[in-house]
Amino acid sequence: MRKQKPNNTNKKANSKRVSKYMQEEVEDFNASKQAEISEFITIKKLAFQLTGKQKDLIKVLGNNKIITVTGPPGTSKTFVACYAAIQAFLAGKCKTIVLSKPTEILSGTKDPGALPGSLDEKMAVYAESFFDAFDEILSRKDFKHLWDEKIIQFKPAQFLRGRTIKDSFIIIDEFQNFDIKALKSIVTRLGRNSTMVFMGDTKQNDINKKYVAVDVFNQIIRPIKGCSTFKFD
Repeated sequence: MRKQKPNNTNKKANSKRVSKYMQEEVEDFNASKQAEISEFITIKKLAFQLTGKQKDLIKVLGNNKIITVTGPPGTSKTFVACYAAIQAFLAGKCKTIVLSKPTEILSGTKDPGALPGSLDEKMAVYAESFFDAFDEILSRKDFKHLWDEKIIQFKPAQFLRGRTIKDSFIIIDEFQNFDIKALKSIVTRLGRNSTMVFMGDTKQNDINKKYVAVDVFNQIIRPIKGCSTFKFD
């Protein structure tokens, strides 16, 4: 009597169902964890009033997926972006806040490999401008909690390539130091439910002026729905 081959169809179907169920369980757990964390995080009362222009930028950041913000130092580009990111997190619109900037081409600075300490300690040097902004927004305790939980995290710009970033508010500073090829490789990392903000000042570029791609990049994204450019005077 010929043996019948075992029917693996049901096993495969059950495996898929279990896999999907487990995925939903993980997503539910992460969502509940985020809700639990955000419940105890509060934005500090600001020691200053936002200008009309800064309020306009917050609206732009809340209504678009890809935004470029240009302007001279002192216009609070970093602060407003971080403020909008925290608001998005507390509203459940994102799960992580990813901070980034180039760390390999700045003139007069050391390569990350030459700095002492662990990778996190090395990266903290480059993230200090973001830390200053969050110091105005959150208590030290709240920020440390979000940082330790990797809800707020810093990634060198060159580490963004090759991965898709989902459910995140991504802030990329000093984007005047990217050529057009680098900007394209970074912007294509944008995943679902994410916002990507590029910030910079074209008068502070560390790369050859002919490679600065801010104006070209703005021309590319400006006509696209869900993209916006914003300029501080």
